[in-house]
Amino acid sequence: MPREQSVLVIPDKAKVQATYLESRPRYEEALARFLATVEPILTAGGLSPTLKGRVKEFPSYYAKKLRLLKQAWTEKTVPPPVNDIIAIRVVCPFLGDLAVAEKLLSAHYDIVEIERKGAERSFREFGYESIHLLVSIPEELAPLCPHIERNVIEIQLRTILQEAWAEVEHELVYKAEFTPVDEPMRRKLAALNANLTLSDIIFQEILEFEKRLNVELGQRRQAFYRKIEEVADEPDDAVDAVDAVDAVDEPRSDAGAAEDGEAPQPAPAISIAEVRPSVFEGHGDGGLGMDGMMLAALEAHNKADFAAAVSIYSAIV
Repeated sequence: MPREQSVLVIPDKAKVQATYLESRPRYEEALARFLATVEPILTAGGLSPTLKGRVKEFPSYYAKKLRLLKQAWTEKTVPPPVNDIIAIRVVCPFLGDLAVAEKLLSAHYDIVEIERKGAERSFREFGYESIHLLVSIPEELAPLCPHIERNVIEIQLRTILQEAWAEVEHELVYKAEFTPVDEPMRRKLAALNANLTLSDIIFQEILEFEKRLNVELGQRRQAFYRKIEEVADEPDDAVDAVDAVDAVDEPRSDAGAAEDGEAPQPAPAISIAEVRPSVFEGHGDGGLGMDGMMLAALEAHNKADFAAAVSIYSAIV
C-alpha cells in the first residue's frame, strides 16, 4: 500500500554490518547445503550445467538496500527487501536447457516468484537476459537464516553466452554506473547483444538437428540389423548376410564389370536440381545443404520412400 514518507531514514550502517557479518557464516553453510541438493536434481533430469553460488558481500548488500530505500522514498511506496542475499546460478550450454531446468526446479522447490529479465526489451535495446526464480528456503535450512530479510533463495538460469554478456555488462555498465547516451555506442552494445542472442538460437538449432539425425541413423541401424536377422538362419550365415548387404551397397568397379563381360558404364549424374522438392518439405533446410539432404534421405529411407531416398543419396554422392 502506498504511504506518505517525508523523511528518508537511512539505517545505521555499523549496526546493520555487525548483524550481517555475524550471520554470514551461516548463510554460507545454507548456500553450500542448498547447492548440494540442486545439482543431483538437474543431473538426474539429463542436464550438465555449471553451478555457481554466492552470499552477497556486505558492501554490495548495503548499497542495494540504500538504492531500494531511495527508490521507495521517491515513489512513496514500502521499500522491498533484498531478495538475493543467498543466490545460485545455473549456467547451461543451450537455450532449451533453461526450460528443462526451470521445470525440474519447480517440481522440487516452492517457487515464490519468477522474473524473466530482458524479455520486455526490444531488439534495439541491450541488456542481459536471465530467468530468476525465487524459491522458499527449505525448512531444514531455515535455522541458518534467522536474520535474512526475505525467506527466499534466488536461482538464476542462463546460457553460457548469456552469462558471458552479464559478466561483461556488470563490469562495464552496472559497477561503473555507465549509462551510454551516445547513439553509436548504444547501437554497438545492442548489436553485440543481438549477435550473442543469435548465436544461442543457432546453437539450439544445431543441437535439435543433431538429435533428429541421431534418431534417424538409429532407426536405419536397427532396420539393418533386423534385415540381417531375417536373412540369416544360422549364426555363420549372419556373416555372409552382412557381406551380401555390404556388396549391394558398394558400387561395382570398372574392372569388376569387365570381368563379367559388361562394358563399364558411368554412374548417372544426378544434380541437386533434379531431386524432388517435395521430399524436403518440413525440414526447414531451404538451401538443400549437405546436412539437410542427409537427414531428408534418412527420413525418406526410414519411411520406405525408396525412390526419394535414392534420389537424395545420389545427389549427395
